[in-house]
Amino acid sequence: MATWSYSDHGSSGLLTIRSIEVWPEPLQTPCEMKMLIKGTANEQIENGAYLKVTVKYGLIKLRNETCDLFKKLSDGAASQGNWTLALVQGDASKPIPKGEVQLVSTMKLTERTPKGEFTVSVSGYTVDDYSLLDLQFTFDNR
Repeated sequence: MATWSYSDHGSSGLLTIRSIEVWPEPLQTPCEMKMLIKGTANEQIENGAYLKVTVKYGLIKLRNETCDLFKKLSDGAASQGNWTLALVQGDASKPIPKGEVQLVSTMKLTERTPKGEFTVSVSGYTVDDYSLLDLQFTFDNR
């Protein structure tokens, strides 16, 4: 049976993750996996913030990319590629205000997705390179 877990290593970051909900549950391929990420912005998050994303299959690094947080949010569901990120409420072209934040991330798992354990590490930084978040998400679709 497929399982998933996450850990928030960014306790000193500007964005504190409170919970993540994943569906469909249980995970199975092919599917469009969605994650509702609920958190708190401890301060306003300004344009220029960015994410470093690493995806591993076991010990094999599949993807390592850096992307502009607000560009990724603005692209939302229209984004090309295997994953998207969107704000549940708010305007992605404006700074994210201090307070409650909800994001939806979508990842396409195709019939070609191998069975096994995947780890997605996301480190986020402000425009001034202060820690925004440090999140690790693991799922096993065996």
